[in-house]
Amino acid sequence: MMKETLILPSKSGKDILMDVRGPEVRVDCPVIVFVHGFKGYKDWGAFNLVADFFAEKGFVFVKFNLAWNGTTPEDPTEFTDLDSFGNNNISKELLDIDTVLDYVHGGKIDGVDTENITLMGHSRGGGDVILKTAEDNRVSRAITWATISRVTNFLSRSVLEEMDLKGHVYILNGRTMQEMPIYRQFVEDLVQNAETLDIEKAMGEIRVPVLLCHGTDDEAVSASASELLYEDSSCAELFMLEGANHTFGMKEPWTEKELPDLTKQLVERCLEFIEKG
Repeated sequence: MMKETLILPSKSGKDILMDVRGPEVRVDCPVIVFVHGFKGYKDWGAFNLVADFFAEKGFVFVKFNLAWNGTTPEDPTEFTDLDSFGNNNISKELLDIDTVLDYVHGGKIDGVDTENITLMGHSRGGGDVILKTAEDNRVSRAITWATISRVTNFLSRSVLEEMDLKGHVYILNGRTMQEMPIYRQFVEDLVQNAETLDIEKAMGEIRVPVLLCHGTDDEAVSASASELLYEDSSCAELFMLEGANHTFGMKEPWTEKELPDLTKQLVERCLEFIEKG
């Protein structure tokens, strides 16, 4: 299997750490570009095994750390740059995705079909995927895992009120026990770009196939978020995975050599969707 890691300067103003996996021999391979979620990164949980699954099926799988996600190219799985985390926003994440799509669609990876690009994202990354797919005709289809339906789905009203009052809030990372900042600029970005960052509106504008995947037992983002987006779309399919939580059975760290059973069901359904055309 081919595995490469590289650094791209992002249009958002910082560097993106990206890895590419695929078959050693490649001829017109379809591409999957994967976007991680809030407090996530490209190597979280079993994401490497997900990449291997698709690479073994003949895909080139591209995943990357959003440039302002709080990690660095030197520490790609640790939140060592919390100031960047606090200064992240959705517009910056869309610029990061655009940078990666430029690389993929520009033919920088040998042996891929640049007209067959699936954009896939988890949680807040799913919301990014919907927004980007609505505006970018380089995306052939979109897949979301446990997506949000509004950018503020992961922030309570009290958190938003505190941010407005103080100019910042701190969110506890339950795994690392870090208090992670979010600065007021995050909400200012939403206000200034209200039309273009409306996920429900974007969903109704997408004209390529979309697969919305959600666990029935999602404890972080209600499955009703995907159900709502499904109702907004004329070209979406809805896959509700019985018993799955927000991470489809994955956790960090993931030390097993196999995918969790729920994630296996998830990726197999995604493969079926992509191969259908």
